[in-house]
Amino acid sequence: MHIVHISDTHGKHRDLSLPAGDVLIHSGDFSQYAIDVETVDFLDWFRGQPFKHKIMIAGNHDKTLSDCNGDELKHYDFDGIHYLNGGAVVIDGIKFYGSPQTPSDFLMPFTYFREDAEEAWQDLPVDIDVLITHGPINGVLDSGYGCHVLKDKVDRMADLKAHLFGHIHESTGLLKIEGTFFSNAAQSVHLIALD
Repeated sequence: MHIVHISDTHGKHRDLSLPAGDVLIHSGDFSQYAIDVETVDFLDWFRGQPFKHKIMIAGNHDKTLSDCNGDELKHYDFDGIHYLNGGAVVIDGIKFYGSPQTPSDFLMPFTYFREDAEEAWQDLPVDIDVLITHGPINGVLDSGYGCHVLKDKVDRMADLKAHLFGHIHESTGLLKIEGTFFSNAAQSVHLIALD
């Protein structure tokens, strides 16, 4: 399976040149100004990308989605898109789990204060193949801003093949550590081939 991972496009998604792949994943912050027209434009573009599967989560700049409950999300067209907000989807036997929760020193959409990290991640399952979050774990492509609690959870995921995130723009990169890909695709495009 070939995954194309993007993140933190902040309204510049139409400027991207994407390689071919099986699954296109956006790990949050598709908008810049958190306005409705940005959300509609991004979803229109994302739906139209030539990938068999498309998965997305929100980020701390995506206020339009944080303001929605289940019924209000119907205002947006997610046809052909798996929008994950603390949920999972299985594609070709690979379990993808996505959550927009991100630590912050001040309240923004989809954020939690660091002292609330245990509560924020208490329901995160460990039987995940691909984890999609907006922010990184502590110590990996995070410039010191990653979450310690999320790192502890990730360390217990025996089958984790990839952790895909963004948020920390200055730490963009792709690493493979002990068989697991870690992709910070903030304002970039990463191609990941899963075994």
